[in-house]
Parts: sequence; C-alpha cells; structure tokens
Amino acid sequence: MGMQTDNAPLDGRTSTAQLIDRINRDLDRLQRDVHELAHRLDAMMPGADDRLHYEHHVDITEATVERRRLWSNIRSQAMGGVMMAIGGGMIALVVYAVAQYVRTGGA
Repeated sequence: MGMQTDNAPLDGRTSTAQLIDRINRDLDRLQRDVHELAHRLDAMMPGADDRLHYEHHVDITEATVERRRLWSNIRSQAMGGVMMAIGGGMIALVVYAVAQYVRTGGA
C-alpha cells in the first residue's frame, strides 16, 4: 500500500494537505521576514553594496597587516642601526685608546 496523500488524517494527525498548507504559510512568512529585513538594511545604508562593503573591510584588514609589518621592519632596522652605532663607538674608543697609548709611549 502506497503513501496516503489525500486530505484524510494520517494516524489521527493532520492531513498531508494541511501540512503542506502550513509549510506554505511558514515559507510565505519567512519570505516576508527576509524581504522586510532586506528593506530595513537598505533603509539603513541606501545604495549599499554588500560585496563592496566586504572588499572595503578586506582592504582595511590588509592595510592594518601591512602597517604592522612595516613598523616591525622599522623597529628591527632601527635596533640593528643602534647596535651598529654602539659597536662602531666601541671600536672607535678602542682605536682612540690605542692611538693615545702609542702617542704617549705607553706611559
């Protein structure tokens, strides 16, 4: 025996036609809610383009990453420069001390 699809109730429950009507009513309500939400979003941001908005956020994120990378590189280069200056100063101090030692004859 096949599945019963007429308007007769199935095992005392609602009929298939009633279930289909209820599903259709729920789908209509869902479509109205989605349409209302889309209308409200459009009212908040008239002419807004979701894709353009997303791409704008991606650009902001990429710029932030690039800025952090730039400052990281600047800090590392600055630290390298400071270390080179300290090292150069130490070498210059040693050369000066040796030159003074040679000039004074070790006294």
